[in-house]
Amino acid sequence: MKGQQTALKKSNNINHGTISPSLSFLFTLGSLL
Repeated sequence: MKGQQTALKKSNNINHGTISPSLSFLFTLGSLL
């Protein structure tokens, strides 16, 4: 869980608040898990 949160924070920093990339990132994580 902590690893996912840090990954989300990194993706949020990179995306700078763009919703679509973060959502696709979440779905990618979900499909991998």
